Amino acid sequence: MIKMFTGDPELQARGEQWTSITWFPASNLLLNFGACKVGEPRESGTGYMALHWLTPETDRTTHYYYCAARWNVQTDDERNKEIRELIYKMRTFAFADQDMPVIAAQQVAQDSLDHEPNPAKLSIDAGPNEYEKILNKLIAEEN
Repeated sequence: MIKMFTGDPELQARGEQWTSITWFPASNLLLNFGACKVGEPRESGTGYMALHWLTPETDRTTHYYYCAARWNVQTDDERNKEIRELIYKMRTFAFADQDMPVIAAQQVAQDSLDHEPNPAKLSIDAGPNEYEKILNKLIAEEN
């Protein structure tokens, strides 16, 4: 993916890459993706930051907003425009064509139950399980 962000052949051939996600309870996420030359500070590289924030509308619907912005742009204006458009298309595809149908199907399945869902806790679900634990603790502290 880094080849898309820079024309620097050294960084394209061998660079350090990172992706970090920071959760701001209850419903905001900050994603930071980037790459820099080996041994160089991250700030010398390039990448993008993305924000996701979810706002409940009803007990069954939520508004989901997201945006992304490049940082330390290392390409000319024409290539930068192409990259911005590609990021927009990729993120829209990921949400509209991948995430949204799954989320909608989960809501339909939950709505068909005559009780609160009680999903099995699998080891592969460590992240969501930890999220639920932390969120329940925060809710309890608030009450």
